[in-house]
Amino acid sequence: MASISPTAANIIASLGIKGATDGTNPAELASGFVPVLGADGKLSVNFIPSGAAQMSVPPLYNVAVVDPNTTATDRNGSIAAPFKSLSEASGFGPNGGKVALILAPGDYSTGSLSLTRPSELYVIGLGECWLTADPINIGMRSGSLLFLQNVAMSVGSRMNVTGASGIYCLGRTYLATLSGGSWLKLSSESRVDSTDIENITFLSEDSRIGNTSGVSGATVKDAVGRLGRRTIRVSKIVDESSCLVVDSSSSYDDISAESVGGGQEIYDLTSRDRILMNAINRAIRPQTDLVVNSVTANTVTAGQVDAGGVRANVFSLGGYHLTVDAYGYLVVDEGSDSPQPIPEGIVLIRDSQTGALYTIGVENGRMYLLNAEDESSSSVGYEINVVEDETGNEYTIRVEDGRIIISGPQE
Repeated sequence: MASISPTAANIIASLGIKGATDGTNPAELASGFVPVLGADGKLSVNFIPSGAAQMSVPPLYNVAVVDPNTTATDRNGSIAAPFKSLSEASGFGPNGGKVALILAPGDYSTGSLSLTRPSELYVIGLGECWLTADPINIGMRSGSLLFLQNVAMSVGSRMNVTGASGIYCLGRTYLATLSGGSWLKLSSESRVDSTDIENITFLSEDSRIGNTSGVSGATVKDAVGRLGRRTIRVSKIVDESSCLVVDSSSSYDDISAESVGGGQEIYDLTSRDRILMNAINRAIRPQTDLVVNSVTANTVTAGQVDAGGVRANVFSLGGYHLTVDAYGYLVVDEGSDSPQPIPEGIVLIRDSQTGALYTIGVENGRMYLLNAEDESSSSVGYEINVVEDETGNEYTIRVEDGRIIISGPQE
């Protein structure tokens, strides 16, 4: 090394220089030592203070970074010195215009953010960003817009937004309870469990959302369209005068859903029900006469029976079984179970030719026949003609001396 002239030595001494250092010896990192290049020809980073980068890197004009895990001491929202909480970001940004807060992954436990100057605020999460404070209060400029993207709240917590006229939820945003704002717009992946905002619209079209339901179709639009085309097929029933029939010209009706207002659609089957009910009412209405071919029943109870003919395996009057003996007499079967006490049972028979009404009864074990319309009449002189179904033979039933006698064609 060349010797230093007295003049240079005097200059160095006047500057208080004690020596030179490459920064590798901590004892030489003191006042009076001049830094020199190291063996690699570069100045050692040990000469740069730890906070120098944080102080020297300014934030972007309208973008701030928030990182709950930052170790920076002098935080200004830059990438080198991000804010540690949402509260520290309050007041950031220019007056008017758009401002974005970029959230690093982590838990954000401070729930107060006030940005009253920008007209649009974008809160964008990178990775998994959880807003764990409850409640989370966001104050904004009157009439501004709030955009939330890829941020999530704890279940059951609340977000209160004041000043913003509209709120967008984009990406994988989850809010448990949201309050404030005049309207809300949701993307297909966003979710808001509860809100007091009535005007809600959806940003994703049904043709761009996949369908995972049991209805066929690749997209939600396909599935909804398929459901909308569904109809109910019912037999086409025609109400004729005497019965219900299925229309032979068109055996069915296809009924589509109809809008009835209030967001409801129904399948209207009331006209079909009316046809069925009218037919049923004709059959069961008491004041309506029934005309049928045959009736099968275990027991028929009636006040009066008018018939052209009566066929029965057993004819019972007042508990007595009536039969015709070998001599052609109508007598009481000895096997009859006499009621206790014996009731006064009678049968009324109307002559289909003359209209006269007769009474058939049993007294002292014998059958008698009286004119029911003449109380003073006796059983003598009245006859009833009957025809046997199988042979066509005509028989006469008359009363003689208190007995009912059946006489046939052979007599």
